[in-house]
Amino acid sequence: MDTVTILNSHVPRETQDQLWAYSSMVVEWNQRINLTGAKNLELFFNEQVSDCVFAFKALSESKFFLNLLNKFELNLSQNMSQNGRIENNLNQTNVNKNKDRQNDKICLNWLDIGSGCGLPGIVWSFLQANDRFMLLESLQKRVVFLEHVVLNLKINNISIENDRFETNFFEKYSKKHQLNSAKSSHPSDSFDHDLDNKSNRFNAWQPQNTICVSRGTAKPDKIFSWAQKTALFWKLWVVFSSKNTHQEFVELSKRGFSLSAREGFVEVEGIEYQNDLSQKTQGSVLTLLVSPYF
Repeated sequence: MDTVTILNSHVPRETQDQLWAYSSMVVEWNQRINLTGAKNLELFFNEQVSDCVFAFKALSESKFFLNLLNKFELNLSQNMSQNGRIENNLNQTNVNKNKDRQNDKICLNWLDIGSGCGLPGIVWSFLQANDRFMLLESLQKRVVFLEHVVLNLKINNISIENDRFETNFFEKYSKKHQLNSAKSSHPSDSFDHDLDNKSNRFNAWQPQNTICVSRGTAKPDKIFSWAQKTALFWKLWVVFSSKNTHQEFVELSKRGFSLSAREGFVEVEGIEYQNDLSQKTQGSVLTLLVSPYF
């Protein structure tokens, strides 16, 4: 069965065209800067891009993940009763008791840490156009490539930051967001779809509502260390893992930690999935880390 036939049952044809256009850019730029080890377009698409597609499908269909979305709604309701208005940028008009990710009922903020050539952030931005994605990448050359993709493919739900997560990114961005919001008379409407306006394009993204995602970014102990130090800012952390790597996260989570005079444990859940276009016979795992401050 060929690639198109397999994807047709999972991804609309228009989205497939976007994925192929993005993949072509990666392969073209890979001749100048190091973006991927894939030797050709078909290999990159089948092994890398489609892996992100099937991972997102598994995540979206996970009961565990959908239950977490219900907690998002509960938090929104509490904010409304306490403050009389929504204090975060989850779009209340898209919140529904019976959430269905396929019907875009809720808007989420994703932080792709160590995005590289844009995996999974760019791929997921095509699959979930109502969500907002920030791609965090430390290498300037790759940032230039990511900006090229966003501009040329007219992706209006992505922002790019040239920074390292471990250098107090959340704290720095929080201050930046507060400054930008203070300058705007309508902070809640500050999300700007003008792709040429880099400073204002993503002001509405707030770290307190974040779902982090990491794909090939760092080893489990380092990611878990980052997660502990920043647990007040993120809600959920999705890590592309193997079965062995997932088990490392499970063991790490048993240690627990203390932050702000409150003890807590990072809950760990695994979602197995299979890339139907890959030559690999073994499936992969999405490791979900849930903040104790969720």
